[in-house]
Amino acid sequence: FDLTQHLPSQTTERFKQAYYRTLSDNLRNQQALDILRRNLSPGVPLLVLKGPALIERIYLNPALRPMTDIDLLIHPEHLPILKDCLHALNYGSPVQYPNIFIKNKVIFDIHTDPFHADRIKQRLEAVPLNLANLWQKAIPFANVENLFMLSLPDQILTLSVHALKHGYDRNIW
Repeated sequence: FDLTQHLPSQTTERFKQAYYRTLSDNLRNQQALDILRRNLSPGVPLLVLKGPALIERIYLNPALRPMTDIDLLIHPEHLPILKDCLHALNYGSPVQYPNIFIKNKVIFDIHTDPFHADRIKQRLEAVPLNLANLWQKAIPFANVENLFMLSLPDQILTLSVHALKHGYDRNIW
């Protein structure tokens, strides 16, 4: 609709900067995810939570949905394989957060449970979740092996719980 013609030029410029910064950051994150996927054993599925999955399915434009990290859900038995792969790709992990991996402004946050119920058991009492069903209903990314996203109902459920966790301070979910 070319609404920018109704905005002050300084405001339009700030919107453009935010748009291109988000685009650049997300393209870097998507490339890192693709490199990880290609270096990981094909028998190790990754379920992408939030950011890249929402861009793929809802936003369709990587400049419209900012993300600070890439959240991945993995089967617990595959966690050591994923960690070895990330280390081989020169990602580092802070001692206090062994499931966070960082390199060149890319952050992977690895989950074996989408609600971190492995750390906080009460979360499963609030929202019972069957992980096997979650994986069974997962949808593959288009033209990509071993990369999946949540079904739409599961996506809505997990995003709602995530928003509750953060007190709705960010309206991107």
